[in-house]
Amino acid sequence: MRLIPGPDTPTVNFAWLKELLLCKDLARNSELDWVKSGLRFLDGSVDLAGNRIGFVSYPRTGNTMTRGYLEAITGIHTGSNMSLILTSNFQISGMGGEDHTCADNDIWVTKTHWPYDLPDETEFVADRALVITRNPIDVMASQFYMNQLGGHSMTSVEKVNEVFPAEWDAWIRGKIPVFKAYHERVIELLAAQVPVYFLRYEDQTSIARQTTTEFFKFILDSPEIDGTVLQHRIDEVTKESHEKRTTVYKLKSS
Repeated sequence: MRLIPGPDTPTVNFAWLKELLLCKDLARNSELDWVKSGLRFLDGSVDLAGNRIGFVSYPRTGNTMTRGYLEAITGIHTGSNMSLILTSNFQISGMGGEDHTCADNDIWVTKTHWPYDLPDETEFVADRALVITRNPIDVMASQFYMNQLGGHSMTSVEKVNEVFPAEWDAWIRGKIPVFKAYHERVIELLAAQVPVYFLRYEDQTSIARQTTTEFFKFILDSPEIDGTVLQHRIDEVTKESHEKRTTVYKLKSS
């Protein structure tokens, strides 16, 4: 079931939100106190052309974790062009923007695994793209465990590469060309058309304040955000996340 705001559901105006985030009157941060009670959709009254953000990633590189930062800081849902058949678990976990894209004008950032082909994807457009990457060895291991164990945060007690060396070898050999081709297409097709910011998963998990600050500057096309409500919110959210490890799903100990 695709979630949409009802007639009495509170929504947010994009122009108002952008102005508030870049405002330097920190007392106005209280205008976003409602975020503690739940996320909202944009009201759809602003045409987002020129402000549409594509959040591009190969599976298992940390897009869900980073979407958590985007949502906690802005208070609005991020979207996804993936079919609800594949992402209903995210929707159940509170990510209500599944199956919404920037074309709907009710979300600002569209998560996508483009150009990775997935069933029943919705076509999306973007004026700027945030791309998250990760050590490919860790990506392949994480994707293996997700596929075999049916969860985002589980691993096996046994070392699979030692217990099932042939199966592990076949998995790695099969994934290497796919991963390589994916990033070649991102460079050749995406970076050639729109401004792209590359973010590393390893940085987002270790120096979240710095990386979150930099990618917000990029998606807002604002070279300086010191002293703004946005910087204040980034400081709060990244500090809380670091202290409490609050993510959509628990990170593996490794």
